[in-house]
Amino acid sequence: MLEIKAVVYSPQLDTDFLFFTTENDLAEIEWPNAQAEKLTKARGLEGKFGELGSFQFEQNSQIRRLLTVGLGKTEELDLEKMRRALGQALQEAEKLKVKNLTIAPLAGPAFPVFERARVLTEAAVMASYRFERYLAEKKGVSLASLQLAVAEGDLAQAEQGLELGLILGRATNLARDLVNEPANCLTPEQLAQKARQAGEGSGFEVEILDENSIVKLGMKAFLEVGKASANRPKLIIMRHLGNPEDPEDILGLVGKGITFDSGGLSIKPGASMATMKFDMGGAAAVIGAMSAIARRELPLNVVAVVAACENLISGRGYRPGDIIGTMAGKNILINSTDAEGRLTLADAVHYII
Repeated sequence: MLEIKAVVYSPQLDTDFLFFTTENDLAEIEWPNAQAEKLTKARGLEGKFGELGSFQFEQNSQIRRLLTVGLGKTEELDLEKMRRALGQALQEAEKLKVKNLTIAPLAGPAFPVFERARVLTEAAVMASYRFERYLAEKKGVSLASLQLAVAEGDLAQAEQGLELGLILGRATNLARDLVNEPANCLTPEQLAQKARQAGEGSGFEVEILDENSIVKLGMKAFLEVGKASANRPKLIIMRHLGNPEDPEDILGLVGKGITFDSGGLSIKPGASMATMKFDMGGAAAVIGAMSAIARRELPLNVVAVVAACENLISGRGYRPGDIIGTMAGKNILINSTDAEGRLTLADAVHYII
């Protein structure tokens, strides 16, 4: 796992360096030494957005790598551009097999240190993501440690931003892991257990209802979608009760949890089928969000619901032309069995309300 920490900037740090540049700010940067400055300026870099530079220079009798990435015009700079630029720079660092890297303080106009540290940390965690669970040979990433360098008086703020960036980046990568799992390894039951594991690790409550409980609730539309599959549906309820003094003030999150969507009898084209394991991306996003909310210990009451099932084909499945009920007591005429998401979400939204 990539180690990220905040440090006080010194040109003598024993690592390779990454510098952000904006247009016409090269004179304001404190380079590691005169050789590094000369090499950089001789290349004619202009600081345009996404412009990459890579140099080698000597420091303390060692050859060091210096990377630069442009942020564009200072008046157009925002945190999203900084995040994207870092992603590009880290891709270049990976090609060069950089192992230890220090991001130097931003020259010229800058954002609050907390926000800058948050964004850079989140981007770095996400850039280090690989889904290699089923590969015989795991490549991983070359970068082992990343330092966010700041002025001495900014270190505390940088550490706080870094902490939040780690929470957000790891929550995003949790969602990515769930989405990348093949459908045979992430059935509704397995998705429910992944949510439980996330709750245990992050500190939110998880309740899982089986098919009998779903029937008792009257979630007819949800059950219709899932009834063709041998993998039975699960209702996943997640709770973070961070404001017990106001228990009626609740934020609700609902994520689509179709762990595989064949389209049912309104079957999808073959070319579209392989990616239908992604139809639980909403559920993954909600589980990741709950992980971040709980780890951040936000003073909010948040309840999240996922109606998890598979939309497959069998003699038990629902058909175009069927009229089905819902938990809300309304009836729905089915024109296409590939409109399954709105059916499961209708019951999940009614349940959470």
